[in-house]
Order: sequence, then C-alpha cells, then structure tokens
Amino acid sequence: FIANIEQIHSESFPSAHVKMDFYLRNSKQKIVIVHRVNRDVPVNDNTMNSVVQTMTEIISEEYDKFLIKVDDYFINGVEITNEIPKLVNEVTTDNYDLEVFETRENLMGELIVPNLSQSDNAPSLRVMGLETDYDQSIQMGVVKTLPRGTYTLHLGQGQETDIIESVDVKPKYRTIVKPSWGCLTINIIDQSKTKVRMQYDIYHAEDNGSVGFDMSVTDDAGEENRVWVLKKGRYFITVNGAAYYSYIDFTTIDIAANKNYVLTLVVDPLGANSKLVGAGIHPQEVDLNETSRYSSQNAFHLNFNLSSNNNTAEKDFEQSLNLSSQFDKKMIYETDRLDYEGRVIWDLGLSKASKQDMQISNDNFKINNTLIFNLWGKGTGLYGRYNVKSHFFQKFEYYDEPYTMMIYNNGNVADSLHSVDKVKINNAIFPLEMREGFGLNYRINNGQYGNVNFRLGIGWQQDFYNSALNRREDPEENEEGEILYYMYDELEDSTTQGVETAIIANFTIPKLRLTWSSTVDLLIPIKHPDEMVFDFDNIFNIKLINNVSWDVKVNMGYDKAVKDYMIYETSSFIRLSYFF
Repeated sequence: FIANIEQIHSESFPSAHVKMDFYLRNSKQKIVIVHRVNRDVPVNDNTMNSVVQTMTEIISEEYDKFLIKVDDYFINGVEITNEIPKLVNEVTTDNYDLEVFETRENLMGELIVPNLSQSDNAPSLRVMGLETDYDQSIQMGVVKTLPRGTYTLHLGQGQETDIIESVDVKPKYRTIVKPSWGCLTINIIDQSKTKVRMQYDIYHAEDNGSVGFDMSVTDDAGEENRVWVLKKGRYFITVNGAAYYSYIDFTTIDIAANKNYVLTLVVDPLGANSKLVGAGIHPQEVDLNETSRYSSQNAFHLNFNLSSNNNTAEKDFEQSLNLSSQFDKKMIYETDRLDYEGRVIWDLGLSKASKQDMQISNDNFKINNTLIFNLWGKGTGLYGRYNVKSHFFQKFEYYDEPYTMMIYNNGNVADSLHSVDKVKINNAIFPLEMREGFGLNYRINNGQYGNVNFRLGIGWQQDFYNSALNRREDPEENEEGEILYYMYDELEDSTTQGVETAIIANFTIPKLRLTWSSTVDLLIPIKHPDEMVFDFDNIFNIKLINNVSWDVKVNMGYDKAVKDYMIYETSSFIRLSYFF
C-alpha cells in the first residue's frame, strides 16, 4: 500500500519522502507479515534526477528488508497471527543477516561514473573491489554491472594527484557517483581561430607540483584534445615548455567539483619572445554538454600595391594599382566516427594602369568538401570528397595592339574577330570543374610540427566549358614573321573516371616562422592512363608581425585536355589578414 511518494521542497533541507506498507498474505488472504516505511532522506541538489534516485534507493532498501522477513517466515515456519501493529514493532531489520540473504540470491548492482565532459575522449578509470579481487577499467558514462560490495575508484593522471573514491554497489540498484572532481579540456588556437599543435604543462598551484603535460591537436589531425580529470583547486598552466616560475606564457584556472571546463589559449606560434596572447573561458566557448560539434572559421586577406613613376617624361606620371583579396571560410563537424571539413576560398584581384581600364587580374573560386568515416582511430578509414572549382566574372585576354583572332571548333573555323585588342575566353562561372572521390584515408605522420595524410580511391572529374577558349601556343605568321592572326580552340565538355591518389601535408617550422601547406592530387583515367590529371599546390606563409605575413604560392598542374604541357603558377605578396 502506497500512501505518499513526494518531493519535499526546502532550501535548508530538500528531501524525498516515502510512506508505504509491504504486506504478505497467506492462502486465506490473512496478513502474516507487514513492513511499514515512513522515511525522509535528504537529496544533494534538489533536482528531479536526484529525487528519483533517492526514492528508488529508499524503496529498494526497504523492499530488501521486507524480503528478509518473508524469507525468515518461510524458513522458520513462524506464523504471525497476533495483531499486526504489535508484530511490526517487534520485527526489526537488526534481527536478520542482510549479507547472507543477498549472497544467497547472488544479487548484482550497477555503477555509473558521470562523463562530465560529454566527450568520447574521456579517460577511463580503474575500479578495484575491497572485498574481492575485482580489478578492471571502465569508461565514464557507461553503466557497469558489478557484484554488490564496496569498491574504490581511481581517477587521474597516474601520479600523486590521482583521485580515489569509495562507493558501495547495492543489489538491484544503480549507483550514480557524484563527482568530487572536475574535468578540464585545453584548446589552443591562434588569432585566426585555427587550432595549433603546441605543448602545454599543468601544475598544481598550491605546491607547484607537476600534474602532467600534453600536446594540443590541430583541425587537420583528426584527433580530440585530452580530457583531464582533476581534483578541485587552482591550477597553473604554461605553454611551449615554459617553466611555472618563468612569468611568461602562463595562465591559471580554478577547478570546482562536478564541473566541466573548456580553457581556450590563444597563441602566436611564431612569436619571438613569448607565445601566449590570451587565455580564459571565452564567452563564445560554452560547456561541451551544451555545444554542438560544429565550428567555423573565417578570414579575409588583403594586399594593396600603388606605384607611380615619370620614366617616360618629366611631367608624365604613370600610375599602377594592384589589389588582391582572399576570403577563406573553414567549416568543421566532428563526431566519434565522422569528420567533416568544408572550405570555401575566393581569390579576387583587380589592376589599373595609366591609359588602361580596370581589369580583373585574378578570379578563382573553390569549394572543397571532405568526409572521413573513421574505422581504426582518427584519420584512418573511408573518405568521400566533392570539390568544385570555378570563377564569378568573365575572363579576357588583352593585347598591346589589335589583331585578328580565328576561333575553331573541332578543327573547323567557327568565328573570326578582326582588329581587336582583347578576347573573351571564358563566360561567368565556366569553365566549371567538379571532382568526386571515394576510397581509403590513412594518416602517415602526425607529429608536433606537421601531419601527412595519404588517400587512395576511385575518382571522377567533370569539366563544363560553355564555349570557353584555349589559345594555341603559336600564332599564324607570314614569311616575314609578321603575325597574321591568333588561333583559339573551343573546349569541349568532358568526363573522366579513374584511380585517384592524394597526399595532403601541413608543416610548421617555428625557427623560420614558416608554415607550409601542400597538396598533391593525381587522377589516372581508366580508359586513357596516359591522359592523367595532375595538381601540385603549395602555400608558404612567413609570419612577419601580427596579422601581417608574406605569402608565396607555387602551383603546378597538368591536364592534356587544356594544355599539353605542365602549367606553373607562382605569386608572392605581403598580405594583411582579418579574422572573424
């Protein structure tokens, strides 16, 4: 019979109240055993989960006591026929051996240690039985079934700072451990919000004792930052190997019990004297329990060049203006098995010289999407990719003086232009190149100063030209060597399928303040292996001062459908960057 199951609201003494009776009747429906319950038990945080857990504990304990009485009744053959209230008062749990009864039934219980970080990378803990030889490791947040008894939990980093807790596992009951510790994840980024691989050390502020050290992870590494389990208290954190007494490259954080923290360290990886720029629990950094696995980074780069000279005449100044810009957006979504990275890059360059109209000198638009399904740890598994390469504006080729232009389609003259000094070679958007691929991804190296990924699979490429023109290398000339006309061929749409392989590498050389990103991409057609498509892109960036750097791009490419020779593209400029 249940009289009351209720939550008692009180700021000073919140509790769970249970009032109920257990009855045992014989075949004649006569009550022979009664066990009455009327208990108030305090709860820790007055939340519904804690209240329900406490009520479950009360009912489970009292039901076990009632079963002891029932067991004794049937074993000893004692028939209770007197008035119930008197008998209930005379029968107490102290008269029965609870341990013997539970052992007889071989009852089991459950244990769960909350995963405060909600991260798949949360550390395991060691569980040791005080009454048995049980000794195993379990994962945080995972329910573990154990024989009833007392256990010790060992958490931490394997040093003197380890946390040891004692818990009782009760039969037919799930024990939820209330953490007396906190969790800390350290995320190291630069001012562009890009993750940086760098060493950090953690010290206990009270005695400067070392807790441990680790390396932060980068976006390209496909790993997760380490989750530290720490006793409550203040901790001292340094980066790049700085000592706790050096007064540079350090910050502190206070860890409270039953809390999770994400500490963001903003660094200048190529800083001459110090690395740390800022640190703290950033307002945009929310608890991992509430945040999504999606993140994005945006950057805008600008290069401006203005020159003037009077080399031609004293009062005749010639000016030239060159403006180059780049928008770079990076999108990342991560789960325990899936890693997605998307990137949008748009390069736009404008140039203006005396006696010339404003011209678009550079217009390239790229969308790269890569999805990796991890099979054997981060970075090793199946990949799928979809890349698009295009541009937004029409493209022209300019000449110093007017010429005649002959346009061919499949070897036949399709059109002719007379006395023109520019030719439209591309419409807006076209040529449009799309690439898809599927296969295996393997991380070859993942060190402190770089990482290398290797991919092998099946690839497809589609090229849509929409009357785009490709100029022949040599113009038509007369016997005196004078140019009669230039020749252009209309490119035809094509689709290629074959075996693709790629190497994606990123390196950092701190002493030179240099970062190097390199991609080698090769597609070998199945039908015509000799008509392979090859791309080799390199970006070298040397940091000069904050937000100012020197960029050098060296790209090589070969596609027989476009040019029957290797195409080289190089550029070098000082750029100003804005990150948002």
